[in-house]
Amino acid sequence: MPTTIPEQRLLVDASDREIIASLAKRFNSVKIIGTLKKEMGIPALDSKRWQELLEDRKSQAQKAGISVQMVEEIFEIIHKYALEEESKLEIIR
Repeated sequence: MPTTIPEQRLLVDASDREIIASLAKRFNSVKIIGTLKKEMGIPALDSKRWQELLEDRKSQAQKAGISVQMVEEIFEIIHKYALEEESKLEIIR
């Protein structure tokens, strides 16, 4: 296991790249879901789904031993941008 600061920073950098790749993957799915919602006339915001998702992510954070508040704030930001992304989409026929 790496024990020096530079070695740990390399691990942090790799984790950051994974986070960005995961966000890109997530937002690709957001675009597909948003397009499907527009085609079906469904609003972008599904409050019930959002609350269920948020509670699940907070529970995951607690189990992982990381700040529940931090995870909640991060997902609030992700959700804000997901809704913005969905609002930009047009129906493709």
